[in-house]
Amino acid sequence: MARREASSLLRNLAAQGPETAASSLDQIGRNNASSISNSYSEEMESARATSAAKQELGVLETYRCNTDYLRIKRRFWRVTHAESQAKSKSCGDIVASKTAADVQSHQDLKQAVERHLDWRCRIPSSFISVFDDKKHAINWAINARNRQEKRREYSPVYVQEINTAYLDDVCVLDLGRIVRELDISFKNVEHEYLILYNIPRHALESNTDVAILEERGERQLHPLTTRHTDLKAQRSKYVSRKTDGKIQVTTGLMIYMDTTTRTKSAKSTI
Repeated sequence: MARREASSLLRNLAAQGPETAASSLDQIGRNNASSISNSYSEEMESARATSAAKQELGVLETYRCNTDYLRIKRRFWRVTHAESQAKSKSCGDIVASKTAADVQSHQDLKQAVERHLDWRCRIPSSFISVFDDKKHAINWAINARNRQEKRREYSPVYVQEINTAYLDDVCVLDLGRIVRELDISFKNVEHEYLILYNIPRHALESNTDVAILEERGERQLHPLTTRHTDLKAQRSKYVSRKTDGKIQVTTGLMIYMDTTTRTKSAKSTI
């Protein structure tokens, strides 16, 4: 069965509901039923996540960004690689590792966000971290790649571009406000937002290897972002790079940290 036909069929099945869908699957043939059933399951998982996000959000509603604000932002960027908790499904949606937030109070929200931001915590998260600044996201991606290389692990790190115009039905949380109002210890969350449950496939505009972006010179010449505040800063040495055959020399600020507090990214980016 052609991929386009299968995609059309899955959309129809999702609209029909599980019982009718099961009946329709029997008519397709045994050879295709298994693969389509798996794809259908992922479609339904993503649909359930979207439906949950539309339901009563309780305390989460307090920190939700309105659609006008999202339209002003226009784009978000997400960092993803092999260790990311949120995964891209075959249907194209990006789904969090946990699709039930279980947040009933401000204290629940504080705990859930702290766990999400703590790179050492591997408890499944209902959130997907995104950034509203592309170069900031690229810095995170380069940092994630560097950590992999130190462990002698080599897998691609990607920066995904997300169109906020397609997030009307998605719950996007203002992480900066949450951190300030709930007194969360992770202070450096500049440019970061949390998406609840899933990112629909039609919002994803590009998925680019960070190595390509770095070659284009899109990396910022400033220190890599860190969540920790106990930093030791000192003036940098000169930094040089080639530009069209010429050596361009700039100065910046290099930030050095204790080995126990090295730069860590959001849970969704590790």
